[in-house]
Order: sequence, then structure tokens, then C-alpha cells
Amino acid sequence: WILRWPEAGRRWLAGTLLVLSPALASYSGLLFMAIRANPFWAHPLLPAVFWASSLSTGLAFSELAVLAREVRRRYRWHPAWRDFDPWAKPWPAGDLEWLQQLHLLALAGELVFFFLWFTSWLFLPLGPAVFRALWGTGYGLLLGGMVLGLGLLFPLGLGLYARVRSAAERGVLPWLIPLLVLLGGVMLRYIVVFAGQLIFSPRPW
Repeated sequence: WILRWPEAGRRWLAGTLLVLSPALASYSGLLFMAIRANPFWAHPLLPAVFWASSLSTGLAFSELAVLAREVRRRYRWHPAWRDFDPWAKPWPAGDLEWLQQLHLLALAGELVFFFLWFTSWLFLPLGPAVFRALWGTGYGLLLGGMVLGLGLLFPLGLGLYARVRSAAERGVLPWLIPLLVLLGGVMLRYIVVFAGQLIFSPRPW
């Protein structure tokens, strides 16, 4: 029934949820931050990292929804479904284009928060112990490779390449970039939850 709303109402609802949904995700970071006996979870920037990640993954899911809608539309109106090729034409530039531009900005912001979160451990009292625990268990490698590499830097680089080469609405790139971002978002939450269970301080800090 929401689809029957006037366009202005749907846009207002989408804009409101765009702010409230990441705010809900950042609340998870606040809950982790309240556990003062865990130096990995009790970082003041963790809610901001969760907020930026949820904004980026939400935009990625929206891109996939626009692409899936277009595939469904092309398949429905294709005269010979056996010869159906969803890659034959460029993807629609309307909704997809502004989502991709907004997503690039969100990825850049998430990268800034991630960099501040990661490097600030160098200036905290228990930072070296946290780093040893992360790299000693292998979670540091996952954090750097799966989250920072595949989930942030690689999609951001592909997105910038697609904009420069005018390939943002063609081929497999519009699908690959949001899928990588979703993978990075899932791995970030997995690492924070499970790596944090291995890192405890004998006293709150």
C-alpha cells in the first residue's frame, strides 16, 4: 500500500528511514560500548563505525533492489525469454545513478570512520594488547582483508573507475559493488562480535 502513496510522500518516507535505520544500527554500537571491561567494544567510535557501515550497506541493498526491479521488467516484456540477456542494455540511469553517487560518498565517509577507529588504538592504553589479540587470533587479517579491502577500498575503487569510464550503468559492476559492500558489512559485525569475546580487561578502562 505504500507504493500507492504520492511520490512526494514516498520520498519523504525514504529520506526519514535513511536516517533512522542507521541510527538503529549505531545503537548496537552503543550497547557494545557500554561494556567497559572489554577494551575492543568500549571504543567511543564504535557506534559511528556501525552507523557509517549501516548507511553504506543500506544503500547497497537499495541498488540491488533497483537492479532486480529492472531485470524483472526486462524479463516480463522480452518477447523470447530463452534469448533473454539482462546485460545487453545499460541499466536505468535515474534511480540507480543518484544511489551510486550517494553510495560513493557513504563509502568515503565509512572509510574515514574506519581509519580513525583503527588508528586511534595506537593512542589508547590497552591499544597494543588489542592489536596483539586481533592479529594473534586471525581476526585482524579478516578485518583488514575482508572489511577494509574487499568491503571498502575495492568497491570504492571500482565505483570511481566506473564513474570515470562511464561504466556505472553497464555490465556486472552495478551488481558487484553493492554485493562486496554487503559482504564487508556482514564481516565487520561478525568480527566485532566474535573477536570482542576474546578480548577482556581485568578492570574497566
